[in-house]
Amino acid sequence: MFRSLQAITFLALLVFAAANPIRFPPGEFAPDECAFEDDTPPPYAIEPTTTSIQAASSYTTPVTTASVQAASSVQAASSVQAASSVQAVSSVQAAPSVQAAPSAGSSTASAPASSGFATIPASSASPAIQAASTATTAVAASSQAVSSATTAVAASSQAVSSATTAVTASSQAASSATFVTTSSQAASDHCGDTDYVILTDTPWIVYNMLYNADEMVGTQCTNYQKAGTLANGDQEVVWNSVTNIEYVESTNNVPKGYSFVGLTQNLENTISSISAIPASYTWTRTNTTAFKGNVCFDFMTSDTKGDSTSSSAQELMLWLQYEGGQLPIGWGDAVATIDSLFGTSWKLYEAKNTDTGITVHSLLPDTQFEGSFDGDLKDWMEALVTIGKFTDKTYVNVGNAGTEFFYGNSIMNATLGLQINLS
Repeated sequence: MFRSLQAITFLALLVFAAANPIRFPPGEFAPDECAFEDDTPPPYAIEPTTTSIQAASSYTTPVTTASVQAASSVQAASSVQAASSVQAVSSVQAAPSVQAAPSAGSSTASAPASSGFATIPASSASPAIQAASTATTAVAASSQAVSSATTAVAASSQAVSSATTAVTASSQAASSATFVTTSSQAASDHCGDTDYVILTDTPWIVYNMLYNADEMVGTQCTNYQKAGTLANGDQEVVWNSVTNIEYVESTNNVPKGYSFVGLTQNLENTISSISAIPASYTWTRTNTTAFKGNVCFDFMTSDTKGDSTSSSAQELMLWLQYEGGQLPIGWGDAVATIDSLFGTSWKLYEAKNTDTGITVHSLLPDTQFEGSFDGDLKDWMEALVTIGKFTDKTYVNVGNAGTEFFYGNSIMNATLGLQINLS
């Protein structure tokens, strides 16, 4: 009799539980804060889908780890409440959806998670058994939801891992140059229209030049990372260019600027008084959208010492790599061909820059360079002397290496050695 009463009581409790489910309020999940303020252009924007990162600085970082907040991008503890998602038999609360980790450098947060309730419906047919069965089904569904949430967290963690890998590779790139001595000058980012830093104890200036900033939608930064001296006595600088410029149909053929490392020593000397211009330039470019631009050397010469702005000056460009349909001034028929220079043949295009009145001489290689160049740039100057473009009494007034850009999301990591040696 006592056991019968127990059974009846148990069944009554189950029926009561089915008719009066316990409800728990849904949790609240706040979206992540943006990685950067809206009015502050990000100095780096690394995508975890980086396809090429080389010894030079991303991409991704380009190369500071501040741009990838991997540690905070997966909120596993707060987003997935596995322990509390399965309640008593009388009421089951499904696990809230998981906030997938945003990609590194992204300011887009996941939508707040939504909560749902799985309650036990009342029924007149075998209410206790149906309640227990429904509860079991709800528990299974909740467990499945937790399993899905766990899978999402795993995928999210994998995405962060990919981003971290990109950062690691980029950091390795930045430290790839083995310096015997390293400059004490701190790394710095330069995103203004004419923003630069002069590197002490080196022959360089790192410059972010946005000469068509008024026609640019987006951001562009040139970032100094480190400089030092190699075992053979040569100096090198590690830097990068981070481009995030929107494609606009009306300005897609307008160059927005030039990101470069320029010489500050032994300029304003004639070609004949220069013994060599040794150059070592390595780079990788990682594009996350279509990109238009190039990698080049850019020098200014004139028969007048110090002149780099008058119509008597001449601009010499040596294009190493280019993409997106960029063409040089004077594109059409090449005015000359130069064979066997730096291991390939070159076509020379020239015309006046209508904005400056300066004649531009652009050499484009028959075979583009794929991330690496080594050579004596005096050979380039002498080749132009040989075909009569100027004499060896011409002054070399400006010299630099960099990248031009029109549009696209791209990071170029680079290491440069460039100097002028006098006779």
